[in-house]
Amino acid sequence: MTKKTSTHLQTRRQAIAAGALDVLAEQGTHKLTHRSVDRHLGLPQGSTSYYFNSREALLMAAADALAQADTQDVLALGDASDLSPLLALWTAPPARTRLLARLELFLEAARNPAFQAHMAQHRALFRHLGEAVMARRGEPNPQAAADEAIAHFEGQLLRVTVFGSDG
Repeated sequence: MTKKTSTHLQTRRQAIAAGALDVLAEQGTHKLTHRSVDRHLGLPQGSTSYYFNSREALLMAAADALAQADTQDVLALGDASDLSPLLALWTAPPARTRLLARLELFLEAARNPAFQAHMAQHRALFRHLGEAVMARRGEPNPQAAADEAIAHFEGQLLRVTVFGSDG
């Protein structure tokens, strides 16, 4: 395989994963199919299944795309002393698609043990960040404080999704 072909395949896989996030946000997990992604992206029928041979693979690709974008956001925070800038970024109107897709992926993980394990790997990044923040704050138990902060953060994501920033 040439480098050009490899780059094209990777670009197409990324576009399909991003399209899957859009479908999740617009239609929900129950409507995520290979055909719905093909339609959303204007691809010939069967294109998505060529790159992701199962619905599980498509879900994992969507989760990976979300995690990649999230990781960039987290790394951009640097040594932030709290998670509020991240909360503001992820709940801003331009991030609504990601926010809805994130919650759909959480719901899928609640019902699908194999997918839950995949999502847990991505969540570990945020737990690690939270622990570092809590350690810098001088918390006596950074792990427990991080768990509490993350639970609060995730609750805020849900609140803003349902009720908006004023709710």
